[in-house]
Parts: sequence; structure tokens; C-alpha cells
Amino acid sequence: MKKIFGIALVLAVLAVLSLGSVALADPPTDVTITWGGGLVDSGGYPTDYGAGWVSATVTAGDDATTTFSTTGNAILGQFTARDFNDDSTMYFVDKFTTSFSADVTDGYATISTERTDFAAGWDEAGPPYMYGYAGEHSYNYVGASGGAAHLSVGSWSNYASMYTHSGSL
Repeated sequence: MKKIFGIALVLAVLAVLSLGSVALADPPTDVTITWGGGLVDSGGYPTDYGAGWVSATVTAGDDATTTFSTTGNAILGQFTARDFNDDSTMYFVDKFTTSFSADVTDGYATISTERTDFAAGWDEAGPPYMYGYAGEHSYNYVGASGGAAHLSVGSWSNYASMYTHSGSL
């Protein structure tokens, strides 16, 4: 009887712990920043220009930081970020994605993303090893004097790597 009670107690504790981890999981955190003259299309993207300066820094816990800015006589754009809050690999690094698109006239657009956390793994046969390193960095810039320019940049990082893709005119 003691053996059955012990097994039942262990199973009950495991069940509570597994439910607790599901209940404590945070949903993804989304950030969207849109700038321009005020008008947006049905998808929320700006359709007219404004003059000025826009700058922001978004920090995803201890995993990544993105800073962007645009300035000019005519600017419009949109920045989105998602911290997946997933820690799904038990390496304590969330997946983080960004998307940035900006148009400037007589000005500039810049975006910088840095992976600020690292992930290590353990192999039963050997010492710890690294999956992804803190300090991976991406920087993109476009400027226009007497004309217009466009910059589009997207990035993602997870426990193992960071990837950035960009395009500009």
C-alpha cells in the first residue's frame, strides 16, 4: 500500500508541475510602431508622409535589443517586434523577431539589433558547449540628401543563431 501511495504521490506532483509550467508560460509580446502623416491603410501601414524624427528602443528581456530611428523632411514607416516568450528549448533564450520598413526624403533611416543573451548546452560525454553567442549584431543604414531612400530590414534570433535580411533603394 505504501508503494502505491508513493507512486500516486509522485505522479500527482509531476502532474501539478507540468500544469504549472503551462499556466506560467507567457503569451508572445508584440510591439508595433507606425509613423508618417497619420493616414494608414487597412493593414495599418502609413500611406502619407510627415516631417520629423522617430526613434525607439525595444528590449526583449535579456535576449535582444533593437534600436531604430528615422528623420527627414518626409518620413513614413513601420516597426514591429515579437518576443515569443517561449524558452522552449530550456536554454533560457526566447525567439525574437523584428520587421522595419521606412521611407525618407532628405534624411536617414537606421536600425540596429543585438543579441544580448547566449545559450549553452550540455553533452553527457563532454563539457558544456555554446549554441548561440551574445553580442551578435546587425546594423543597417540608408541616407538621402536631395532625394528619397527606402530601407527594409527583418531579423530573428533564437537560442542558436541570429539572422538578418535587408534591402534598400
